[in-house]
Amino acid sequence: MNRKAWSRSRFWLCHFLHSRHVRQPIEWGSRTDTDPQFVDAMTPWLNASRYDPHEGGAWLVARAVRDNPYDPAYIQSLRLLVKEQCYQDELIDRTLDRCGSAAAPQRRIVSSAGTRLGRLRRRWLGSRFEMSLLLFGNLLDLMFLTMIGTRCVDAAVTGALKNITTDKRAHILFCMERLTWSYADFQFVRRNLRRLRLRWMWAVMLVHAARRHGPLIRACGSSRIQFVFAGTRRFAGLLESMVPYRREALLSALLAQRRHPFAKPNLP
Repeated sequence: MNRKAWSRSRFWLCHFLHSRHVRQPIEWGSRTDTDPQFVDAMTPWLNASRYDPHEGGAWLVARAVRDNPYDPAYIQSLRLLVKEQCYQDELIDRTLDRCGSAAAPQRRIVSSAGTRLGRLRRRWLGSRFEMSLLLFGNLLDLMFLTMIGTRCVDAAVTGALKNITTDKRAHILFCMERLTWSYADFQFVRRNLRRLRLRWMWAVMLVHAARRHGPLIRACGSSRIQFVFAGTRRFAGLLESMVPYRREALLSALLAQRRHPFAKPNLP
């Protein structure tokens, strides 16, 4: 293996190749059993969680092709991750159709100003920032999926969301491990500044999600404040695993990746 290549690239390539063929069966032909009020609360979130092909994942692939030509397994892993996001969209569309809700048109770039802002963001903040956004988006989706799973009783919808949940967990772990490796060369001060930036980014996205999808949170028997506190606690553990405060913990995480490149990861 090229010394410049990420030691976990081949594991994730094998994972994504394998996961396409290991899906939980979905009982689309079963009797529909959905609560109209819950569906009304869930539909805006389902539409908002759909993947935008113009956004982060596709850009990360293009950036990896340019910056990581020595690590083809990592490039292909990103491509397969994007394909899984598109597969999740198909499941969401079928779920919306089963619930009798119309799928919103696929999100597009809405203005030239938004396009320029996105380009500037990627040009100046780079792939680590974009990977962080991908991580946080999946983490928020996982929180909502967990809540919906306790409330939804329709067999087909539950099966579809379980498949999405499985993919989301893997995407979170992939991003976390990659970011741990990417921050490895940072000195103590710079690493802690990154921790602050990650905390700030998560706080903004978490509060925005709580405000935007309050009806769904309430329909799942929780409140916006409980949702924010739960997200804050969950992220604290992930951050310490992803960007450890102590140098010894970071070195231990990196050595674990190198010594056990095919070990199965778990969410902390």
